[in-house]
Amino acid sequence: MNNLAMIADAEKFLAQYLHGRYQATITPAVAQRLAEITMDPKTVALAAPGVAGK
Repeated sequence: MNNLAMIADAEKFLAQYLHGRYQATITPAVAQRLAEITMDPKTVALAAPGVAGK
C-alpha cells in the first residue's frame, strides 16, 4: 500500500509541473495511507552533525 500512495502523490505532482493528467480519484485506503506518510516540510528538523545513524 505504501507504494500506491507514493505513486499517486508523485503522479499528481508530475502532472502539475509537466502539465499532464493524473487520476483524481483514489481508493479510501490509498488516501488514508497517503495522509499518514505525508509530512509538512516546515516541521522537519535536522539532526545535529554526527548524530544521524546512531
